[in-house]
Amino acid sequence: PAFLVAHPGPAALLHLDADIYSSTKTALTLMTPRIRPGTVFVFDEYYAYWGWREHEHKALSEWVAETGARIAYHGFAANNGQVAVRVEAI
Repeated sequence: PAFLVAHPGPAALLHLDADIYSSTKTALTLMTPRIRPGTVFVFDEYYAYWGWREHEHKALSEWVAETGARIAYHGFAANNGQVAVRVEAI
């Protein structure tokens, strides 16, 4: 929260390297007022490991359901589980 106070304004890019559900969920929740159509999320450990559906993926899925945002997947790294997502509408 202190970072957000010191750095006001909308977010163009969120690099989410929180690894686990709770941290990712917190970051998305705190950043929601700054997210606009066109904001890009880059997740570092989104998929391709045992249990992946319970962490960054789950946090994003819940965020979409809670905000009504529409997203589009724009890229992924097949070997490492990174994903880029663009917010189309919120």
